[in-house]
Amino acid sequence: MLGLDPDPARLWPGSGDDVAAHCRAVIDAAGPACVAVKPQVACFERLGAAGWQALHETVAHARAAGLLVLADAKRGDIDISAQRYAQAFLAPGGLEADALTVSPYLGADSLAPFIDAARAAGAGVLRTCRTSSSRTAGASGSAARSSSTGSARRGRTPASAKWARWWAPRRPSIWRAPAS
Repeated sequence: MLGLDPDPARLWPGSGDDVAAHCRAVIDAAGPACVAVKPQVACFERLGAAGWQALHETVAHARAAGLLVLADAKRGDIDISAQRYAQAFLAPGGLEADALTVSPYLGADSLAPFIDAARAAGAGVLRTCRTSSSRTAGASGSAARSSSTGSARRGRTPASAKWARWWAPRRPSIWRAPAS
């Protein structure tokens, strides 16, 4: 997976100050070795309307290159707001990502609208549950212990096991949804 976290101060040579051109160059260079791109939505959002335009252009370029799109937005909110975020990222007319990261910190009810929208769109939802950051222990219950390489250890809490069962991909030739 190719992470796209563009920083206008550190763009690909020849991109000038064009974030979308930077992301196209990165996708062209590394995309053939990847199955998906993961744009960090905050890196685009901080640029306002121009950032959203760059995100849409980046997603279109990734799709044209045959890559899946995982929007790394880590959204989670009360039901009405969660529905709107889900529409923006997963529904037709929105970003139409193949998958979206969500944050469970407002409880299971905050995730349900994302799962409903993902089912309707044939997309996926990835719930954050653990991180290698030691500063998250108070918020997430516990931080994952780091291995010798510093990467997060995989593990599931009872709540994450329930949510991890479900995945409804937009492109079933690559991913398969479990039986309902």
